[in-house]
Amino acid sequence: MVARAGALVASVLATKPRPAGRAVVVDTGMHHLLRPALYRAWHRVVPVRLRPPAGLAWLVGPICESADVLAAGVPLPDLAPGDLVAALDTGAYGMVMASNYNGQPRPAEVVVAGGEAAVSRQRETWGDLLAWESRPARRLPVTAPPARQPAGSRP
Repeated sequence: MVARAGALVASVLATKPRPAGRAVVVDTGMHHLLRPALYRAWHRVVPVRLRPPAGLAWLVGPICESADVLAAGVPLPDLAPGDLVAALDTGAYGMVMASNYNGQPRPAEVVVAGGEAAVSRQRETWGDLLAWESRPARRLPVTAPPARQPAGSRP
């Protein structure tokens, strides 16, 4: 995919006032769209239900890292938990760079063509993440470290 293609749709979890606007916390972040955190890539951000802007907002993820910012200082309407926003033009670098960082499942991928939408990759579940833990941990023998020799002594 090239040019203006792809969108990452996120659900608003909370909003918080900031001195220079407000923070809009969403259920996705740098673990699903790394480019803004990695090299300050810019993506257009729009509410899924179009409304006039109510000021500048910082779209931030749930990871609790200072780099978990999808967009800084973008005009967005007042948003409430459950509202949807879309980071546009995520293109080929969106999902291919997504990870399970901080134990987060990756979102579903949906292909839209000719007005029809189809899920091309299911949303990961906690079971998917835990499936890698295929067998119980094995207890390893623990041995005491060798006794330290006093300085200047010979063994």
